[in-house]
Amino acid sequence: MFDFLPKLKHPVVNELCIADLDIHEDLIAYLLALPREELINDLELLLDCFLKDQDKFFENMLNEGEDSDLLIHAMIFFAEHSAVQALPTILRIMSLDEDAINY
Repeated sequence: MFDFLPKLKHPVVNELCIADLDIHEDLIAYLLALPREELINDLELLLDCFLKDQDKFFENMLNEGEDSDLLIHAMIFFAEHSAVQALPTILRIMSLDEDAINY
């Protein structure tokens, strides 16, 4: 499942690709317990995958029968960790067109 995603230090972070906005509290707690820098790096890897080829990302998600709220989840975790080092990635996301952001 999701073979198109990058290899992460913590593969559980991939769950954010399929978690809807009503994300389970246990997943939130688990992710917040991960080392801060490792979580931020894994999120940036996922977002880079998305940003490099949005069409492929969306196509793969649709083939898996999933929607993705990854962008929202990543922003929340970046905010929770005051991840200023992720600002370039955040700005790239904020510059996307409305269709990409609303997927």
